[in-house]
Amino acid sequence: MQIETFVLGSFESNCYLIRSDDNNPVWLIDPGGDPASVIAHLESKGLQPAAVLLTHCHLDHIFGVGALKRAWPQLPVICPEGDLPLYRNLPEQANMFGLKAEQLPDPERLLQDAGTVFEQPWPLRALPTPGHSPGSTTFCLTAVDGSEMLFTGDTLFRESVGRTDLWGGDWDELESSVRERLYAFPATTRVLPGHGPETTIGWEREHNQFFRA
Repeated sequence: MQIETFVLGSFESNCYLIRSDDNNPVWLIDPGGDPASVIAHLESKGLQPAAVLLTHCHLDHIFGVGALKRAWPQLPVICPEGDLPLYRNLPEQANMFGLKAEQLPDPERLLQDAGTVFEQPWPLRALPTPGHSPGSTTFCLTAVDGSEMLFTGDTLFRESVGRTDLWGGDWDELESSVRERLYAFPATTRVLPGHGPETTIGWEREHNQFFRA
């Protein structure tokens, strides 16, 4: 398994590319800015993405979906159902920041609750972690050695957490998502957030300025 990180757009959002050693399949998580560098990287290696997964649907995590769909029209987008209104209102979100964005076609798959997203070649499951947005979701990926890693979007960062003053944000839900769901993972669990550097659950339990264990 290989995981590559692309920092996209003026919001410096982390877009994660996950691929097997034989390059099949390729999953993309949160293409939040102009994905030209991601597309060029894939094309240079002769790769085609198999799915786009969205942890949530704020502008800085979905902005590049349209360009990816133009490059690969059959590319399925997997989106939390609770954030579908945000997804459908991408142009309005962009306008708030003086940007322009196209209306996106509806996602091919909606995530409604916790459960398996893919079983092969590695188990990938969705874990609802609302608070930053109504549908915020963490993707838990299990590696071949059995270790787990969490793609937390804007729910949990290194020594910080996502804001809750945006549409649908809820501080109590965010705290519950972090303390009851994310902190339940082993201390060594890797956390790959939507912005900034990687961390671990153990580090956040001890050092997170908002939610210490």
